[in-house]
Amino acid sequence: MVGCSDGIIESCRFIGLDGFSQDSGVQAKGGSRDVTVKNSLFRNAGQRAVNIGGSTGLQFFRPEPAGFEARNITVSGNVFVGSLAPIAFVTSTDCTVSRNTIFLPDKWILRILQEQPLDKFMPCQKGVFENNIVVYDARVRIAANVGVNTKPESFVFRDNAWFDMTGRPKLPLPSDELNSVFQIDPQFADPDKNDFSILSKDKRLQDVSAHSATP
Repeated sequence: MVGCSDGIIESCRFIGLDGFSQDSGVQAKGGSRDVTVKNSLFRNAGQRAVNIGGSTGLQFFRPEPAGFEARNITVSGNVFVGSLAPIAFVTSTDCTVSRNTIFLPDKWILRILQEQPLDKFMPCQKGVFENNIVVYDARVRIAANVGVNTKPESFVFRDNAWFDMTGRPKLPLPSDELNSVFQIDPQFADPDKNDFSILSKDKRLQDVSAHSATP
């Protein structure tokens, strides 16, 4: 999406094809705003399964560059399996990632990047990452990949549940997290069949309202 607004992508499936490479499952850039991606499945859907922002030639912005690639993008209630990074905030502002299930990403859980010059664009800032359930293994050594010329301290992390299958200490985030839950196995019903129903009865997971049915 380039310069798109007031749209909804809902109940879709984005499946990467073995033997082929793809950059993104969904991307909103070029001044896109007020777009929601919800209740969808992303399985190995590119290096950045949802790319919130990006790098767009100035002549392609609609209506014209306003200091951001993407604004007010909401990614909610989705299931992400694999991908180099399920979520990337890129030259974006005021975007929210909430109530998603993220399962075994290949390298990072999220990225915060700046792909436009600061003299014309705001630094990537003010993202919200909340109420997500994240399960990862040894492939993830850095939770959030932070690039130069960004404002990672302006990001909000709250009410997420993290489970590291290797048993390591919790990986650091770019800013302090509020009310997180760590090392409670959600016991997903059948990830191979895209059934991420939570079988764990641990009450501490009840505060994290993530999408848990099969999209």
